Order: sequence, then C-alpha cells, then structure tokens
Amino acid sequence: MSTIDKKDKYVANNGTEYTLEYDGLFRWVRNGATAEKLKGGFLSAREAKAQFTRYNASLEQEVITPVGELASLEKKAELLGYARLKGIEIPTQYKSVGAIKKFLQGGYK
Repeated sequence: MSTIDKKDKYVANNGTEYTLEYDGLFRWVRNGATAEKLKGGFLSAREAKAQFTRYNASLEQEVITPVGELASLEKKAELLGYARLKGIEIPTQYKSVGAIKKFLQGGYK
C-alpha cells in the first residue's frame, strides 16, 4: 500500500483551501467544517480528486439574481452569480462577502 509523505493542497472554486491527507483512506480536511460532498474516505487519491472536481462543479451552479438587486445580496454565491451574469471578473484579492460587494458597487476604483 502506498503512502503520501506530503500533504497536497487544493483550493475550491469558492476559495476554500482543502488538504488531501492519507490515514489508510484518502480524506479531504480543512480548518473548519469540511463540505458535506467531500466528507468520508476514499480508497485512492484519484477517486478523492474526482470527487473534488464534482464538488467544484456543484459550486459553479450558483444562484443567479436579477440585475438591479445588488444591494439585497448577502451571500458569496449570490454575489459571484451576479458578477457572472453581468460578465464581471472578481479579482482574487476580494474574498469576503463585504469586499466582493464593495468591488461590485464600484468602491475600489
């Protein structure tokens, strides 16, 4: 049976950093709660990475909010959906809900 000497780090589309660790099974771990879709153990790193890909794909199915309601948006997924709908690319340094909202409102120009 192979072992992993190093811990592989991956960043999900929502900015959350996960580490793929091996303890007899491959597991996704992070500081804080692990997403439901990534919980459990996997028999191979390939299987774990495939699940991570599926998890990332599910994040892309964000809520699309009608244009003009930016002030009422309070969740990161809603703000990212709004930006995608408007064709706006959010710079990577804006990660928090407040920073993304301020950027979309033109506060960082």
